[in-house]
Amino acid sequence: QCYMSFAGFQKTRSWDCHGLALLPGKNTKLLLYLCKKKKKKKKRKGVCFSGKRVRLFHFLFELLEDPTMAHCLSWVPATSGVFCFSSTNKDQVATLWGQRKGNKRPMTYQKMSRALRNYARSGEILKVKKKLTYQFSQDTLFSLLMDPLTRKPSK
Repeated sequence: QCYMSFAGFQKTRSWDCHGLALLPGKNTKLLLYLCKKKKKKKKRKGVCFSGKRVRLFHFLFELLEDPTMAHCLSWVPATSGVFCFSSTNKDQVATLWGQRKGNKRPMTYQKMSRALRNYARSGEILKVKKKLTYQFSQDTLFSLLMDPLTRKPSK
């Protein structure tokens, strides 16, 4: 809650932020109010075994390692970490990703590709100059191969 006081006027409001308030009136004044910042943590459904949220590149790696998903997503040369989406089934991958995250609204390939572009900015996934084709960076690929949660169980 915020407690504001100015020129004999006092009022309590339940704002959860820091900022400025404009109160209309004869003498409109710009007020500075201070609030205790309350952050509510949203519970996400898209979690992996360690309790952390699943990231898109972990999810894509899981699909690439699953032979039943080869019609949607496949390695081009797996040794270099290059993979491509099937043009006919790319929306199926996006739908699965939305379900994994626990989204209420359906995920589209367009929305998912925005996340892939963000990974390209951070250097985790690189865009290859071929349609629907991406590449894991060497560091990302190494961490995925060493991660016990994404590594295939040995038979």
